[in-house]
Amino acid sequence: GGGGAGGGMGVEPIGFLVTKDDQISFISTHHSKGLSAMFEKVPDLLEKYLSKKEKERKEEPVMA
Repeated sequence: GGGGAGGGMGVEPIGFLVTKDDQISFISTHHSKGLSAMFEKVPDLLEKYLSKKEKERKEEPVMA
C-alpha cells in the first residue's frame, strides 16, 4: 500500500498585512492572539484617522 505520508494537509492563514498610508503592519492570527492584537490596534488606527481628518479640515480654505 501507499504509506499515507503527507495526507490531510490543510491551508490556514498565518496573519494579515495591514497598510495605512506608508506603514505596513503584520497581524498574526496564530492562536487567539491575532484577534486580540487586531483589537489592540483599533484605538491607535482610530486616533491616526481622526487626527488626519482634523488636519484636512484645518487645511480646507474658509469660504466667506
